Amino acid sequence: MKPVICIGAALIDELYYGKQNFLPQTSNPAELQRGVGGVVANIARHLAQTEMPVKIITYLGTDADGNQIESVLQDSGIDTSLIEKAFLSTGKFSAFVNPDGSLFAAACVDHTDMAITEIVLN
Repeated sequence: MKPVICIGAALIDELYYGKQNFLPQTSNPAELQRGVGGVVANIARHLAQTEMPVKIITYLGTDADGNQIESVLQDSGIDTSLIEKAFLSTGKFSAFVNPDGSLFAAACVDHTDMAITEIVLN
């Protein structure tokens, strides 16, 4: 069976769950949950659960977050041989979630997103 090739960003998700509704322009008490995310990483991991062969094309930083993402993907049975690494910070998605589950705010910082485009086009 030929592998499915997934192309896109793999990020570290940082979800901050507020102990009360977040208030703007001040510090807010929260609990942090970190994990591997990014649309393509999530899709690749779900496909791998079906025992379908999966390869991923993405760009990661050479930092601890990039190593964590690569390790999690490998542990999920995904072929990571097409991952490229750069001396950049691995991308992060940070979200601030109110106790009722509603999103207060979010931001995505991904220094590698243009590099993924270059890999695919070359």
